[in-house]
Amino acid sequence: MSKIIIPENYTPALNLYDTQRAIGTVKRLFADTLCATLNLYRVSAPLFVEASTGLNDDLNGVERKVTFDTKDSGIEVQVVQSLAKWKRKALKDYGFRVGKGLYCDMNAIRRDEDMDNLHSIYVDQWDWEKHISPKDRNVLYLKETVRDIVGAICDTSAALRNAFPALTFKPDRDVYFITTQELEDRYPDLTYAAENAVKGVVNIEVTKEVKSSRNSRFGGGGGFDPFFEFFGIPQGSFEQPQQPQQQRGGGSGVIISPDGYIVTNNHVVEDASEVKVTLNDNRTFTAKVIGTDPTTDVALVKIDATDLPNIPFGESDALRLGEWVLAIGSPYGLQSTVTAGIISAKARNLDIIPSQFRIESFIQTDAAVNPGNSGGALVNTRGELVGINTVIKSPTGSFAGYSFAVPTSIVKKVVVDLKEYGVVQRAMLGVTFQEINDAFIEQRGKETGINEKGGVYVVEVDPEGAAHAAGIRKGDVIIGIQELSIDNSSKLLEEIAKHRPNDKVTVKIKRGSDVKQMEVVLRNKSGNTGIVKSDVVAAIDALGGQFADISDRARKELKINGGVQVVAISGDGVLAQARIRTGYIITAINDRPVRSITDLNRITSKIESIDGIYPDGRAVSYSIVGK
Repeated sequence: MSKIIIPENYTPALNLYDTQRAIGTVKRLFADTLCATLNLYRVSAPLFVEASTGLNDDLNGVERKVTFDTKDSGIEVQVVQSLAKWKRKALKDYGFRVGKGLYCDMNAIRRDEDMDNLHSIYVDQWDWEKHISPKDRNVLYLKETVRDIVGAICDTSAALRNAFPALTFKPDRDVYFITTQELEDRYPDLTYAAENAVKGVVNIEVTKEVKSSRNSRFGGGGGFDPFFEFFGIPQGSFEQPQQPQQQRGGGSGVIISPDGYIVTNNHVVEDASEVKVTLNDNRTFTAKVIGTDPTTDVALVKIDATDLPNIPFGESDALRLGEWVLAIGSPYGLQSTVTAGIISAKARNLDIIPSQFRIESFIQTDAAVNPGNSGGALVNTRGELVGINTVIKSPTGSFAGYSFAVPTSIVKKVVVDLKEYGVVQRAMLGVTFQEINDAFIEQRGKETGINEKGGVYVVEVDPEGAAHAAGIRKGDVIIGIQELSIDNSSKLLEEIAKHRPNDKVTVKIKRGSDVKQMEVVLRNKSGNTGIVKSDVVAAIDALGGQFADISDRARKELKINGGVQVVAISGDGVLAQARIRTGYIITAINDRPVRSITDLNRITSKIESIDGIYPDGRAVSYSIVGK
């Protein structure tokens, strides 16, 4: 059945006879004009070729060659379907010199051709081939050739309008060039990325248990009082029962593997007693929190499922300003919502993550993100995950132009650590630093002798840290790590965050007018190169201690739901100031239950109260002042 479509109310500009004349005029004039411009000469192409020559191309993989035996000769021949190979052979056989070429026309029948407005079974072929020198095989020569062809078309059109005044179409002689990559970058097709990536984004609902406020016989909420401690009076034994209350919240998450691993924000699942995950196909699962990292606001959860659609990791480091991205999540509970925007900045530091050792190097985009998008996907035009949407910058709490995502350069390392170790292996350079910007130059430029922006200034060096061991000193300016130039603090934090303790990195520093390269072996928070284990982990720095999950036996004997035991106290942290002794089992911080080290790691707010019990069964609560 024909697919030829004649537009409704179509009226030809010329009658049938003049149309035939015009077609002939176009063929003759265009051939003459183009050949004169490009130095082309007409040659006659064969109607048949021997099958053994291999000159007959199968153009589209569907065409069937027309083959038959010639009378008396016994030679098998084929109807010519493609001139490409023959024209190249003819250039050599006929001795065409550099700068000259040939053209030929022929008629062909292609019985497998799909008929429409551009194709028919009958094919009137006209094409050319030219001998050009190696030095002319470049983009400039190609552009000039295109301009010549367009010029020939315009000249032909002008002659046609003179011969047939009813024809008024006038083509433009101006030619503009754009590469396919430039075209894709300027007008990207986002449908592939959206349709595929949306399947790997989930809705997360969490339930949190929050204890109600309490009153005790002595007031102050049963906190530590030196007077009672002096007389050996157990504190906390006069508490009234606390009634837990449930709060519900949620956000989004991204499936990163077919076996059910999902990455989201720490603040989405923090302190959650229950996590529910709803897939794009509306299936719902109860999720287990594998681990969290408050310093980057990244968390990893898992559901018991297989063959799940997942979003592959992309390279966030390769993102360019102006590049198109999609934000996918569940804002305001609207599951599978897709918004588009561009990368407007990289390595943004907002000072919003509530952790002393926060790592902020956000991707900034103008893709619309609202409450509920947290933990969702930021994907590139290929549908690859390049960031986890985390926060918006807004005076109202709703999208006001910019949103921010944790780059996958950080996320990937956090995910691997949580899966393999249960906790993030945080590498430490062992310095405090200050970004060298206009404010720094104004305040400390004269003191330090620094009058140009760029790099980070080393304010202090930890005598037990990696930088000190490598020879980095106070007053040095860090200008590079590995092959990356460091021009702000966010880039420094991001680059170090990619590594683990005992990794060796090359740090480029500027000391006065000298530039040096230092080989630095990174260390952990404890000042050594060992891997931090999940059963004994350095807790929140403000606490100043080390902790371990209690055994099932201790939990049963003390009749508690869980807890974290203080196994060591160091420095002048909260534990030391409150005179908490080793052996103490923490069961709550700020009225938030602490059943395991994972719970302890989720506590990022200011520590105001600690509840727990000693191994002898004595329940004690401590109120923390000034910390």
